[in-house]
Amino acid sequence: MDTEFDPAFGHTHDGTAGNGPKLSSSAFAAGAVNDAAIGNRTINDAISVTGNTWPLTTLLGALGNMIKAITGKANWYTVPLMTLETAGTQLNAATSAATASLLMKRDANGRAKIASPVAADDIATKGYVDTSVVGATPAAATISTLGTTQISASPTSGNPISTNRVAIANDVLLTSTSWQKIATYTPSAKGNFMIMAYFRVIAGTTNVTVQVTYTDGTGAQANTLLNTQPSSVGSYSLIPLFINATSTAAIDVNVIASVANQVYVSASIVGV
Repeated sequence: MDTEFDPAFGHTHDGTAGNGPKLSSSAFAAGAVNDAAIGNRTINDAISVTGNTWPLTTLLGALGNMIKAITGKANWYTVPLMTLETAGTQLNAATSAATASLLMKRDANGRAKIASPVAADDIATKGYVDTSVVGATPAAATISTLGTTQISASPTSGNPISTNRVAIANDVLLTSTSWQKIATYTPSAKGNFMIMAYFRVIAGTTNVTVQVTYTDGTGAQANTLLNTQPSSVGSYSLIPLFINATSTAAIDVNVIASVANQVYVSASIVGV
């Protein structure tokens, strides 16, 4: 029989000249082409194809590749973390209400609700912020005596600032175009100070520079309140400077103008 039907002996049904016709599905009895007859096929889930018509093994590999892409697993046959049915159920149950264990979604106004916070790292609601933060009573202020100078009593009359003012320059005329020290104070103890400056130009535009030099805990400092600013005729008040200065080193207010006898300067160094 082998010599009659085995292809190794030259008998085939491939429809070519000298061979028998191709066998159609009607040539096989029902159930004749079963798994045992076909044999095992190995799925290669790294295969990616386009189109619908491919050999069976290629199609099986492409389907495995698609399943792997959907589940996110390393192999097509690994059980996914969650089925599409379960994921769909959880998404459909999402709500903008403060409901435990459900996904949060925004409502038609783009808002969503949460429960009031309990732990320090919980999300804060508007109600919590309004009540516990904005509406909270501020804690009583305390003053540390470390590194500060405290005033035991405020003046009961007169100018309260004058009690703390330690240096003043009142309408000093800059008579040259060189640096001029118009106010100076050397603290006897480390403390906080406010430096305020004002100047007026009486004739023509003049370049004015105002600088404060002092020493703090990091060393000598120079802070420029006004840097070579062209100033026309008029009066100018500068932004105050707050500093912490060490003792035994002077706090100086230095001013220079590009034209002599044209600028009057006033300044105060105030302990605060």
